[in-house]
Amino acid sequence: MRRRKRPDGAEARSRAGRSRRRGRALRFDQRLLRRGLELAATDRVLELGYDDLETPLLLVSGTVADGVPVPRQVVSLRPTVDLVEELQRHEPTHRGAAAVFAVCLADTIPATDSGSYDVVLLLVPHYLGNERVRTDIATAHRALRPDGVLFFQTHRRQGGETFVRYVTERFGHVELLAIRGGHRLYRASRGPEAPASASDEDEPETVLLQETVRGCTVSLETQAGVFSRRRFDLASRLLAETMEIGPADEVADLGCGAGLLGIVAARLAPQGEVVLLDNRVQTVTLAKRNLRRNGVANATVQLSDGLQAVGRRTFDVIVSNPPLHEGGVYRTTPAERFVAAAAAHLRPRGQLFVVGPRTLPLPRLAAPHFDECEAVAVDRVNVVWRCRRPRSPIHATPDRHSRASGNLADRREKPTEPR
Repeated sequence: MRRRKRPDGAEARSRAGRSRRRGRALRFDQRLLRRGLELAATDRVLELGYDDLETPLLLVSGTVADGVPVPRQVVSLRPTVDLVEELQRHEPTHRGAAAVFAVCLADTIPATDSGSYDVVLLLVPHYLGNERVRTDIATAHRALRPDGVLFFQTHRRQGGETFVRYVTERFGHVELLAIRGGHRLYRASRGPEAPASASDEDEPETVLLQETVRGCTVSLETQAGVFSRRRFDLASRLLAETMEIGPADEVADLGCGAGLLGIVAARLAPQGEVVLLDNRVQTVTLAKRNLRRNGVANATVQLSDGLQAVGRRTFDVIVSNPPLHEGGVYRTTPAERFVAAAAAHLRPRGQLFVVGPRTLPLPRLAAPHFDECEAVAVDRVNVVWRCRRPRSPIHATPDRHSRASGNLADRREKPTEPR
């Protein structure tokens, strides 16, 4: 049998690059915008690009396409604190542009903005699920003036045909403007009818979950676009059953999502206090509702990028199920940031509990920040690590010989099921 030739170094690197590109989050294809985008100098534009950074800045600077004028105003909605801050950091380089540029921390428009935009530009967030896409299309429809125009871009292998059908249901007529590779740029007109008002059908569908955790019943409301919206996440459940919290401990739930870990922690620490933190507007709203639903009085929810909102406050315990899929791409960076922040906000005898897949190299990530990191619970897919003895941030240095005993996680990173 003829053996297949092993690829040389250049070819292997090329293949690896193609693989990374296939996993990369969908971006606006600038060439498609040059071919099909139509703007007027008097337009007010709503841009829904999620983690896309280039397009709103190019719209403001007037360099998105030759012959396309700079619109009067560009409003970019971003659903998380870190995405807003990233866009704002790049904004000053385009201050000389004629357009007024505003970045808003929100995932929908307020009722007062209904029917006030001439153009909406949407990068369809396929990785958030179909119901979230439906909600965003409804938001775009509600935002547009009579005869306003929606430009939206999809990918044929990432739900493109389904999303075109959703837009057709809402707008009526959809026109294909340009194709490049798998990317498609479409245009849909709002129609001459009166502006739509906010309605219940524009709200994401709410799902009610209920289970017993640590001997107590927990009820959670979830919505489209929220992690594990149809069932209790197995990783969070494993962490909730494992974390060690005293009756008077002060606890932080870092990346709280709908609030499962924070609710359980508050019940384990009836004389203590729990702070739930998340960088996403939608999940913070849900977590507040869920605290009220479960009658939790010793916990609060804050919108925060990591632990920024708590200032210099320290805790006895920090728990986290970090988001490892940002924009549909597997990254360990959020876990690394969470671990570093936790070390700076733990008391000397404090503990950090983190859950993640076995592919997450948490002991390696924790080595510069903690003297101890061990696996304390394992199931078929996930591991719960406990980190103790946080190092001073001033003296924290990488340690190649960590005392981590969680060797289950010391494996090469591989993509897992999207979170």
